[in-house]
Amino acid sequence: MCLDAGLSLLHDVFEARRRNLVTSFLTINIKGFFDHTGHERLLDVLSHLGFHPTFVKWVGSFLSEHFVRVQVDNYVGDPHPQMVGYPQGSPISPILACIFASLVLERLNADPIFDATGSCPVPVCPSAYVDDFEFHASSTDLSTSTHLLKCTLDIAVDTLSSIGLTIDPDKCDLMHFSWRKGDNSNPTLKTVLYGKEVSITPPKSLRWLGFHLDRKLTFREHINKVASKGLAIIQGMEVLGNTVEGISPANLRLLYNTVIIPVITYGPPFGLLWTNPKPSSLLPW
Repeated sequence: MCLDAGLSLLHDVFEARRRNLVTSFLTINIKGFFDHTGHERLLDVLSHLGFHPTFVKWVGSFLSEHFVRVQVDNYVGDPHPQMVGYPQGSPISPILACIFASLVLERLNADPIFDATGSCPVPVCPSAYVDDFEFHASSTDLSTSTHLLKCTLDIAVDTLSSIGLTIDPDKCDLMHFSWRKGDNSNPTLKTVLYGKEVSITPPKSLRWLGFHLDRKLTFREHINKVASKGLAIIQGMEVLGNTVEGISPANLRLLYNTVIIPVITYGPPFGLLWTNPKPSSLLPW
């Protein structure tokens, strides 16, 4: 699923590049995604989205009669009804959480944000992966796309606030994608969140869903990160055995295939987009 989300973003960015546009990318994280949802608000959202009344009634029954207790050492407090959040461990809980927060996507898709000058007809594209929301805007220049993202962020925060959710300003990240020669502009997104001025400055590389994205999408940073992580795990495995003592070579091979390989091959289609990979960079060990 993470790979699908990443490839969808890459498709849009490269399509914008084909049209000689630049793209800005903003990620936000919702605070207390699974713990701060009011049950009555969730039922209202389900009804608003058109779910069958029988299903809405079932969800209400599913969320009812849940109690929590606080334990400190040997003292256990009295049970209190759980009026917010979802039952932990249930497979439907994350689904309900995603449906609840989907009002942001519904609002932005119903009223898309475009470049006000009309020079770029591409709307801001919103998407979400559980509690990680992302918005990317393509336009003729990075300043314009940054402004579009600011407007999108303000609407997203307002929509989330209307259902009792907030975002973490410290976990908002911005990245610009541009291949234009001589274009070193790196505009900062400035806005006001919950009464405080916030400035989001693009870093050298951005980590999103486990992928490391840089300005030109070379994925060198991603490859170096997974290679370093794989090397660190291999060094840790050295204490488990060698050709003389410890666990058998067969078990070492099994560990390599089940632990190392998934780490260094995370997101292989991303790495294939790198036009000039060096084997020594991919596998330094």
